[in-house]
Amino acid sequence: MKQIRFLGILAILAFILEFVFSFQSAFSDFEEGLKDGMQRTEMEKKDRPSYMVKVNITPKDIKNKDAYIDSYNRNVTNTISQVRTYIKPSLASDLINVPVVISLLASIYGFYLLIRAFISISKRDVFTKKNVWHIRFSCYSSIIWNLTIFVQQLMIERDALNQVIIPGYNITGISTYEFSWTYMAIFVLLTEIFAVSVKIKEEQDLTI
Repeated sequence: MKQIRFLGILAILAFILEFVFSFQSAFSDFEEGLKDGMQRTEMEKKDRPSYMVKVNITPKDIKNKDAYIDSYNRNVTNTISQVRTYIKPSLASDLINVPVVISLLASIYGFYLLIRAFISISKRDVFTKKNVWHIRFSCYSSIIWNLTIFVQQLMIERDALNQVIIPGYNITGISTYEFSWTYMAIFVLLTEIFAVSVKIKEEQDLTI
């Protein structure tokens, strides 16, 4: 039990440290998003494309590649692979924002419940239905949020491919938020294993 308590405390500290170290990056993203939002408002007033995306591009011809000399005096070929531009989002792309926001709020609440579960585990209150519910909510709310983000990015990418034209380059897609389906599958598996363990313990307690 001491080992479980130690792991619970360690998990809480890991979440806190991750939040602290990511705060600076999150603040920079927020500041950039705020500037983009202000610029978007001005562009919407002029009825111009107003959604900023990072578009991935590849040159149609090798001549579009440039060469430069690096610190070792070598000629290195390079090319532009990504540009920032604005597009006009479709109605579907705007409507998907509603489930994205709802699932984000649910995911934040799920994160809070997961912290509560870790605190409960650190107090040696491990195999309980409350912990199962907290962990399950955190797991599935996070998955739903990532799925809505995935669908949103597919719609935005479709809009970008239809609207953006760069002479001499092919548009291959947009820069997307990356998440691991493998980690999600493992998270679900561990969550359900924990739920089964709690059920088995309850049955054993009733037998005793």
